[in-house]
Amino acid sequence: MELKRKKKSYDVLIIGGGPAGMFAAITMKEHLGKVAILEKNDRIGKKLLLSGSGQCNLTHSGSIKEFTGKYGDKGMFLKPAFKGFDNLALLRFFEKRGIGFEERKDGKFFPESCKASDILDVLEKELLKSGVDILCNEKAIRTVKTKNGFRVDTKNLACQSKLLVLATGGMSYPSTGSSGDGYGFAESLGHSIVSVKPALAPVVCKDFKGDFLAGLSFEEVGLGLWRNGKKLRSFKGALLYTHDGFSGPVILNNSRYFEPGDILAINYFLEHDKSSFEKKLAERASRSLPPKVKRYLREAGLSERFCIDRLKKAGISEGLSISELGKMERKHLAGLLTEDRYEISKIKGFNIAMATCGGVDTREINRKTMQSKIVEGLFFVGEVLDIDGETGGYNLQAAFSTARLLGNIF
Repeated sequence: MELKRKKKSYDVLIIGGGPAGMFAAITMKEHLGKVAILEKNDRIGKKLLLSGSGQCNLTHSGSIKEFTGKYGDKGMFLKPAFKGFDNLALLRFFEKRGIGFEERKDGKFFPESCKASDILDVLEKELLKSGVDILCNEKAIRTVKTKNGFRVDTKNLACQSKLLVLATGGMSYPSTGSSGDGYGFAESLGHSIVSVKPALAPVVCKDFKGDFLAGLSFEEVGLGLWRNGKKLRSFKGALLYTHDGFSGPVILNNSRYFEPGDILAINYFLEHDKSSFEKKLAERASRSLPPKVKRYLREAGLSERFCIDRLKKAGISEGLSISELGKMERKHLAGLLTEDRYEISKIKGFNIAMATCGGVDTREINRKTMQSKIVEGLFFVGEVLDIDGETGGYNLQAAFSTARLLGNIF
């Protein structure tokens, strides 16, 4: 026997009250009379409060061209969204509503208060002012295409809507409600899902013996990605040692490409490969007053802790001079500094990952309106799509920009 649900009718129903869902509602309310957000949590914006460790890294500096390079191979799909509503437009939206911003040295924008709650307050006030119906504690359990639009059922409600927007997010931080519900809804309505995995996630390495270096960071290293003996990609960026592997931007931003069993080869001296660094050591050893190996590495910019670790791994005494190194010792040390190899045992899960790789196939979406090419009146915005950006505000910008594109249908 079917439960008796209270009937509601809307012009557009948005499933998901995250940044994309809230901004989609604000955008749609500019054109339609009855707009509602369906949110399974007891409040909207729960995940937004965690962004930037609670400080809310809203967006990043840079041009549209620079932005499109931050989403793997999905940058061109997002180009119309950024052209219609870029980082400057997003900042202006909040500035007009009383939020000041601080641009940090790395190009990240944060509210001057460093409080994600201030960003959420603006969005909630805008929703309230415009008259959007916010239905919390209502988890969508079924979406059906009907003759006049869509029907969405919760335990308590049967909502009829002319248009439907899926803004359910991905699977990162499931405690905030991002548990992949939208993928099932999308499939039930005829859409394909690109298999999902954690993105912006640290990696755990097999037989890792670098816990002595946990917390140590490098401003820029070279990173080679190897699979089955073949080099697939090369990256550059900041690296952080953890207790069981690696993190930092060069890992987080490229974790979408990693798989268990892959080999990471780290070069701590970008200006050298193994051969040239080995040659440099030999040349320095042949000159007058050759320094001790440890001092030489310290003068090259490496930390005390890292130098001790490398010498220990190379089996070289801290008191040894460069001139006392044998050929095999030089070769071993050069390898540890320019081709430091680790096997990935796993990419950390969705409870740690900051984003989701995979989702609704973008080939089935009109990139100028975010409307489905399969089902008229169905839209997708934000992280439910197969889109994931680098760390630095890029995923929030994509959420707001894709939501703003909904206005293009009017």
